[in-house]
Amino acid sequence: AFPPRSPMSQPKHLRQRRGSRSLASVLAIAALFDSLDRTSVTYATPGARVASRRELLLLSAAPVAGSPSAALAFEVFGKTPEDFKREQLARAPAELNNPPKDALTTRSGLKYRILKPASPGSGECERPTFFDEVIADYRGYESDGHVYEDTYAKGKKAKFAVHQVIRGFSEGLQLMCAGDIYRFWIPADLAYGEGTRRFLPGQVSGPGGELLVDVKLNDVKRKNERPPPTPKDVAGPPSDAAVTSSGLASKILQVGNSTATAKNAAKATVQYSAWTAKDGQLFEASILKSEMTGLLTWKEGDVCKGLWEGIRLMAPNEKRRFWIPADLAFGEKRTDGGPTGML
Repeated sequence: AFPPRSPMSQPKHLRQRRGSRSLASVLAIAALFDSLDRTSVTYATPGARVASRRELLLLSAAPVAGSPSAALAFEVFGKTPEDFKREQLARAPAELNNPPKDALTTRSGLKYRILKPASPGSGECERPTFFDEVIADYRGYESDGHVYEDTYAKGKKAKFAVHQVIRGFSEGLQLMCAGDIYRFWIPADLAYGEGTRRFLPGQVSGPGGELLVDVKLNDVKRKNERPPPTPKDVAGPPSDAAVTSSGLASKILQVGNSTATAKNAAKATVQYSAWTAKDGQLFEASILKSEMTGLLTWKEGDVCKGLWEGIRLMAPNEKRRFWIPADLAFGEKRTDGGPTGML
């Protein structure tokens, strides 16, 4: 969202996880199996479930790596943290951190290659859009070889909306045909941001840094609503755009029905679609948040500084396009994978 932290930018796995599934609810300690691949976790609520977690050194119940107790814990199993890291990398794809020369790169920086096309030689299909739902199998790796999510291991295909996942994964899905198997190298700024998030009590956890994701697109579920076309001038304002003293550029697409503006408004009800200027990627639309009307009501502080400045220029029923500089939006660099640069 244009709110300060977009739902697309919230730290999460490729599919949203909320409520009782949060690691913040963990109370008891983890029991290690010989393989150290799976851990039994007891929750505050009755019952327990088996959950795949990072090997030993990053378990929330494990000692902090580097402390004497951590070293002792590894010695019990006759392995060091470096041993586990080497084993993880050995199980990961050989090109985990080295995309091959034939990998393709999009304008956003997403790299990919086709591992297996659905129909060799054709490449023609109706690809999923930002609004559609998909059914997919995928396996995601962090740069150290850790598998942070794996639908194959769960034995159940994932069903989710294309707009509900991290930006790099969303962009990649829209390149695919049903039946295709792709490999994506997703930069940190299109994923969850830089750095690995640890599994700590009371904190949102998840992967960090660059990711490799292998995906098989099984099916596409079409939605009646279609995404708006990317504006031809998405990369920057045309010469006839109006520019405010702050640097906000805009152009009226449809004149309003009043001479009054929202200059002193405390709230505003709007419809919107938003793209990143550098690559033309749609990253949000109000129709996805309010499917009945596509309308959302905002107040100052709900949205980035540049958008609220723009809204206050508008008259009722006016339609206007804004080019919001990075310093009036979310900046040039973020640590959570959200949209950056001009919007």
